[in-house]
Amino acid sequence: MDRGLPDDFTVDNAVALAVRAPSVPVYRTELAAWSGRHTAPDGIPSANAPAWDDTPGVLPTRAFADPALGQPPGSALSEPLTERDLQ
Repeated sequence: MDRGLPDDFTVDNAVALAVRAPSVPVYRTELAAWSGRHTAPDGIPSANAPAWDDTPGVLPTRAFADPALGQPPGSALSEPLTERDLQ
């Protein structure tokens, strides 16, 4: 089945690109342009965007503009990953 993917596409390549994307200036600019909106019909509403968390062991999030989605203390997103989470 043709999915419109390049012939050299692999999951490893996709993961590597996803990991590298946040360090690419054009990606950060595009994310800032499409997030943090309050009344626009397009993009990622501020109320639905979680705050960026760079705590080691926590599931990485994107650096959305003006994030307003709070995470309750002790929620899965605020707790470090364990070996069990990765199985």
